[in-house]
Amino acid sequence: MADTSSSATAAPQRILVALATGKQGSAVVRALAAHNSAEHTRFAVLGCTRDASSAKASALAALPGVTLLETPYDAAALFAKAQQHGQRLDGVFSVQLSADTTFEAEVALGCAMADEAAKAHVGLFVYASVQRGDVDKTDIVHFESKRAIEQYIADKHPTLPCAILRPVFFADNLGDYGYSSKLFAAALNACVKRPLQLVACRDIGIVAAKAFAAPQEWHGKTLALAGDELSVKEMAEQFKRVKGTALPSTNSFLGLALVKSVAPLRTMFNFFNDPGFSADIAKCKEVHPEMWTWREYVEHAW
Repeated sequence: MADTSSSATAAPQRILVALATGKQGSAVVRALAAHNSAEHTRFAVLGCTRDASSAKASALAALPGVTLLETPYDAAALFAKAQQHGQRLDGVFSVQLSADTTFEAEVALGCAMADEAAKAHVGLFVYASVQRGDVDKTDIVHFESKRAIEQYIADKHPTLPCAILRPVFFADNLGDYGYSSKLFAAALNACVKRPLQLVACRDIGIVAAKAFAAPQEWHGKTLALAGDELSVKEMAEQFKRVKGTALPSTNSFLGLALVKSVAPLRTMFNFFNDPGFSADIAKCKEVHPEMWTWREYVEHAW
């Protein structure tokens, strides 16, 4: 819904969003654009993507107040590109890919984003991390990389206005994305024996937008994000009640074989069982009361 408050007449806040066509980045772009209208721009959104001509990028560029910037994901290049559209940056949403990269590369990029944000004196730096079950070490590479980035921000940039979001397992990972989603569902069914916390990427975007709308309130905040907690069996039952069909999956044996044969997956699934995610769902809903449950995600986004 477009912003109709008095802030709608103020100068737009300029927000830089990394990986704008990814799951989290696109959710942030859409949530920010929802505050805009044809008459008023609350957020001037600069969405960074490697290919501004893609279908996903074109759909985002059509939203009010959104400009897509085509640039490789290099921190210095990304900020330089953004500042061609004006020196001031009121906010930055920083997220890094964990797939197809190394621990060292993800950490280097995440730290460089914080460095550039500090140099640019951004109003609020929102870092998309991960909830780690409140344990000192998980042995999951793409969890520990985010812990390292958080620590770097705290150590090297203690005065950088920063908010850290720690989402749990993405409900979107089970969305209808083809065989990989079916295989992941099979793996969950075969290997996860305790309730699993879930969050819709849409809600990560909405919470990030809330932070950018009230930067002084969010400076120094860390919030774990989850909208629901339920067993894999309950997920399947609710999906069938909503859609009338079984949750898309493949043979559980294939999911089990995948987890047993791929060490990083095995480590992650062990974490799902012990200690598991530990976000405070009630606290999340104090911040964002409309946070989707699994059933609502299936109803609205599947």
